[in-house]
Amino acid sequence: MATGTDPLIAVEPAGVSVYGVAQHGYSVLEGGVSKATTYDMAIATASLRRSVSIESAMSAASAIVRIKQQKMVDLTDLLALLMQGRAGLPPTSGTSDDKVTVSGLKAKAESVKAKYGVDIYGWKEGRASSGTDEIERQDLEGGLVLLQSAIDENDNQLQQDTLTLQSWVSKRDESFRSASKAMTTILGTGKAVINNIGG
Repeated sequence: MATGTDPLIAVEPAGVSVYGVAQHGYSVLEGGVSKATTYDMAIATASLRRSVSIESAMSAASAIVRIKQQKMVDLTDLLALLMQGRAGLPPTSGTSDDKVTVSGLKAKAESVKAKYGVDIYGWKEGRASSGTDEIERQDLEGGLVLLQSAIDENDNQLQQDTLTLQSWVSKRDESFRSASKAMTTILGTGKAVINNIGG
């Protein structure tokens, strides 16, 4: 019977004891070569290998979470700049001062657009950056809506990816517990045999 999804691991019983499980006559395939082992050692080996394969999946999931967290930081930094700009606008629109200059806005907006494809001027076709840190009221308001939507979408994806990562952690921990339990059984059996011989 094969254990896990690793094609290199197979546990094959050679015989069954009175209790239903033989404690010898099992083999574990390692790179296509069969190595004789006990049942407990075969289970421990399979569990440890499963842990290693889960660990690699976890590192990929962890990298995705880190990327989404960095995206969230960049998007919220840009949101803070737009909110700062909104606070600097006159209370009513239609005035000659319907623009505001926000230090660092151009660089941050270009960075977010290049990294994540989120263009605060993309709220309306034909709109584009002035090429400076100055932004008009309508671009600021449209950019805020577009940016908040991007933040919400990223937050939802981040939550799902975090749950996936937590699931991988649980699977890895379970594999380590299985391997540890099998190793404890092996050590207990060996100790009992030594005690019986000495006894």
